[in-house]
Amino acid sequence: MKKKFLSFLLFFIFLGNFLFPVNIAAQEKPENNVEKNKVRNKVEIEDIVVTGNVEHYAIGKTVLDKKTIEALPVGNGDMNELLKIVPGVQFSEKAMTSGQGGEILPSAVSISGGKIYQNNFMIDGIQNNSVLDPANTDHSAKNDVSGHAQQIFLDPDLIDSITVYDTNAPAEFGGFTGGVVDVKTIEPGFKLSGKIDFRMTSSDWTEFYVDEDNFEYSTSEDFQPEFKKYNGGLFLNVPLNEKSGFYASYRSLTSSIPLRHLDGSKTQERKTDNLMVKYRNDISDDGSLNFTIVHSPY
Repeated sequence: MKKKFLSFLLFFIFLGNFLFPVNIAAQEKPENNVEKNKVRNKVEIEDIVVTGNVEHYAIGKTVLDKKTIEALPVGNGDMNELLKIVPGVQFSEKAMTSGQGGEILPSAVSISGGKIYQNNFMIDGIQNNSVLDPANTDHSAKNDVSGHAQQIFLDPDLIDSITVYDTNAPAEFGGFTGGVVDVKTIEPGFKLSGKIDFRMTSSDWTEFYVDEDNFEYSTSEDFQPEFKKYNGGLFLNVPLNEKSGFYASYRSLTSSIPLRHLDGSKTQERKTDNLMVKYRNDISDDGSLNFTIVHSPY
């Protein structure tokens, strides 16, 4: 019985090989062709280096980019006006009051409940904190000089971005207990361009709604029934070659405020100038040399 079974098995194996022959050489040939093609089409690829910036969206950090800055409404045209949309930033009760339309001094800023002089203001990595007494706002003080928390009132047209830290400020910043305002100015471009602008406003174009007795006969700068403000500037960007260039910017903001004085009137005046020159030279593909001069008296 076993011999018959083995005979049938051998018969079917022989029949299968006869009907369906297996070509071992044909099976090995494609593999050999693939290996030969791999050797023949071997290509060496150079190293590829991918670089980029990783943005850390830390809690307590707010960034105002150039697009946002240009979209915000402009009052006097100072940097502090841009901070009103930032969470954690508070201004004094006198900021934007209807009774002081002639003021041009930027409003004081409190961050995270700190004092107005406990912040660290930076412009391109350099401190912009005033050494005068920022807590004294009495311009008529005889024994002290009134000051401001900032020593340079930068033109918003020259600002590329503003980063505000109300908490979790990086270790690179110091000298504050309130918050950090880090400002980056625009870079000189490589295309000749310029700009001239002028605007003004006055009490003649204003209708007051003030609940204050004798507002029209005010003798104090806290209530300004009459004022005139002028704001003008010019900007010029000059490329020197393909790797260097500079821009020069000048802006002047003036204000006159007539107030009652005895039987007549006496006019108070405010003025701030902003002159900035910035030079840029791309010394390599990933490095540049910047030189900046800023003059901004108030």
